[in-house]
Amino acid sequence: MRISIRRTALAGVATVMAVGLMVPAGAAFANPGHGHGSGGNGSNSAQANDPAKKALREAIKSANTTYRNAVHAAREAFKNDPAVLTAKAARDAIVRTSSDPTAIDTAKQAFTDAIVAPVATRDGAISSALGVWQQSVDAAQATYDVATNPTDAPALSTLRASLRAANVQYRSDIKGAHNAYRSAISHAASVRRAAVNTAIAAWNSSAKDSAAADAFHSAVVAARAAFDADQTVIAAKTARNAAFAAAKTARQTAVDTARAAFLATTGHQAPKHLRPILPRA
Repeated sequence: MRISIRRTALAGVATVMAVGLMVPAGAAFANPGHGHGSGGNGSNSAQANDPAKKALREAIKSANTTYRNAVHAAREAFKNDPAVLTAKAARDAIVRTSSDPTAIDTAKQAFTDAIVAPVATRDGAISSALGVWQQSVDAAQATYDVATNPTDAPALSTLRASLRAANVQYRSDIKGAHNAYRSAISHAASVRRAAVNTAIAAWNSSAKDSAAADAFHSAVVAARAAFDADQTVIAAKTARNAAFAAAKTARQTAVDTARAAFLATTGHQAPKHLRPILPRA
């Protein structure tokens, strides 16, 4: 039985090899219906694709490096801005020691008010860098599309822009949800911090024995439990999760719409491998 199985397997391999030799060269790699290679034009040959892909990768890498350096410079300038350093020191002096939640709230708001101008400068620099990045990447992708698939190049450009817009909007929605959550829980966080500061002060003035350690631990646990049980915090978490889900749904809807538009324009499916390229900081 084993010999028979082995002979049958060998015979099958030989048949497959024989059939494979009968397939015209390159046919095994054909991908009809694939958006980025359909239509049968010769511009998608390996000889044409490799240099184009290399040029695209290098252009994107260069754009990412330029963007990353600009973002790093903007963030470092913000972090080391004298106004930011002064405001941060004033805030931290209160937040790290006060047992009054209202005082902590006031300190945090004063910090936010004091850094409005530096934040605007930082964000403006990052926005400008993003504009440069997008122009560079768009130009590189347009060149790549024209070199590899001139027929679909306009539709591919539209698809890329739509996919990027969908993901940029998704990021913005997620960031907005995070910011709304942090704003909603700000006072509850101040109450928690004030309780922890009180526990720290009690520990520092204690005999620092096991009883004091237990008291400190219990106070911290209680502060965290009170924060988690706060109805404002619970509502904020619920709202944030709902916003996350809505953002994800909106992105998928936008992606599906963009791919449907590509199909309607070209008559074939959008490339499955096509993904939006976003800047990396």
